[in-house]
Amino acid sequence: MPKEEKVELLFLKNPCRRGYEASGDSHRDGDALPDSKETPLERFSNDDNLSFYIGGEDPVVEPPGFHGPNVWPNLPEEKFHGPVWDYYAETTKLSRTIWEILLQGLGSAILGKARLRPGSLAWGRTTDFGGVTVLLQQPGKEGLEVYQEGTQEWLQIPSIEGVYAIDCGDMIQKWSGGEYKSARHRVINKGDSGRLSCATFWHGDFNATNSLNPNDPSKDTVGHLLAKRFGNQFSLPKEVLMATR
Repeated sequence: MPKEEKVELLFLKNPCRRGYEASGDSHRDGDALPDSKETPLERFSNDDNLSFYIGGEDPVVEPPGFHGPNVWPNLPEEKFHGPVWDYYAETTKLSRTIWEILLQGLGSAILGKARLRPGSLAWGRTTDFGGVTVLLQQPGKEGLEVYQEGTQEWLQIPSIEGVYAIDCGDMIQKWSGGEYKSARHRVINKGDSGRLSCATFWHGDFNATNSLNPNDPSKDTVGHLLAKRFGNQFSLPKEVLMATR
């Protein structure tokens, strides 16, 4: 995909933060260096592999900007839009089922695609923000590591064909009172070629409050927590931040 087309689809230009993410566009609070999910644009100017964000498809942008239409690269339907959208729909269903399991576990009756260059650190020591993460890794291309607090060691998570890595985010840990833990993890490509992964981050309804504890006195919604966490990293517009306070 030509560099000019990628630049036109940069997610920082999109009010809903949908679209292409270039290497270094995201910088998590507290990290010394920005994320490095793809090599510089020049090296992949004709490559169809993208670091790309999509979400639920809504016809218009609704304030404060979490709902809206997706943008799509000018690629054949069968090469990108079709399989990516189908994958998003299926993993969203899976994420809803995982939420139901989490609720039952407490006694009670929420996609990004990335290419990681060899030897690079895509995500530093971090935890996922919100709800359920469903991660599909390229088979045989290890890179995801989880920190084990007891031994203070980083454990490699195997990348096996047809097997997802499932994680709970900070919001679930907070809303469950610590019953479910948000695992600290990082991604390092130790191979000599690129590595692909596809993650669905499902947080639930942006207007929802704590579904894991209906008696939680805090009235923070998913949208409030998203804005607090990603305001700086994704350079959210001021009107979005004001609308979620």
